[in-house]
Amino acid sequence: MKSYAKINIGLIVGGKRSDGYHDIETFFHLVSLSDEISFSIAKGNAISIKRSWNYLEEGKTDLIENAYRLFKKLTGLEFSLSVDVEKHILPGGGLGGGSSNAGTTLLYLNEYFDFPISRDSLMKESLALGSDVPFFVSGFPSARGTGRGEVLTEERPLGYEIDIISPSVGAGTPGMFGKLDAVLPKNDRHLPPHLMENLVKEDFPNDFELVSKEYKLLEKLASKYSFFSLTGSGSCSYGVKKGQEKENFDENIVHGYEKVDIIPSFLLTTK
Repeated sequence: MKSYAKINIGLIVGGKRSDGYHDIETFFHLVSLSDEISFSIAKGNAISIKRSWNYLEEGKTDLIENAYRLFKKLTGLEFSLSVDVEKHILPGGGLGGGSSNAGTTLLYLNEYFDFPISRDSLMKESLALGSDVPFFVSGFPSARGTGRGEVLTEERPLGYEIDIISPSVGAGTPGMFGKLDAVLPKNDRHLPPHLMENLVKEDFPNDFELVSKEYKLLEKLASKYSFFSLTGSGSCSYGVKKGQEKENFDENIVHGYEKVDIIPSFLLTTK
């Protein structure tokens, strides 16, 4: 199964909530970049995960395993799960790779066992795995997200060609929130009520650009694209290509940047 990445089109961060999380406003959008995951179910009560490369930080549990255990808890089913992950999404890139893997696991298991959990319940319960996971189980190619990101309203997807500009290192989301708290503007700011085709940076800012050193290094690439932004909390950025930009685009624009890859992609219109 394809486990798609996402980008955030605009990301406004509000104050810290009583539960320790932040309120946000954003537009999630799936992109064609994906991990490939295969599953095999057998009798038993265990999970094994084979990874194309080790993307886990020391002491961390794979979100796929957390999704497996959550599904068993919600349904009472007993089974073993073998998982093979071909990884293409940079961990810590702001692309939601881990959350996507967890959401893909939940969707696969729910379909395999003939949908014991409704989609609405799956979205609600999956929040326990991470703030982005409800979007990945929603079935929406694009959605407005509020609350922690779990309050979702489907939006009409855009379908643009994009480039994902990927450095060689990721950025941990909790650490990025910590940096942002120190510099976050206090005025009442909001994104537009709907995702508009005419993307304008002033209308769709990403607050994490204030504290992302990777974004600042790549910021001068912004003039090469119709719209350029951080993918989420970092460390990848993306640029939207439209019209003449697609015909005249120079793939050598990152010449001189150390360990930076350009990954051609596009915004999905269906999942």
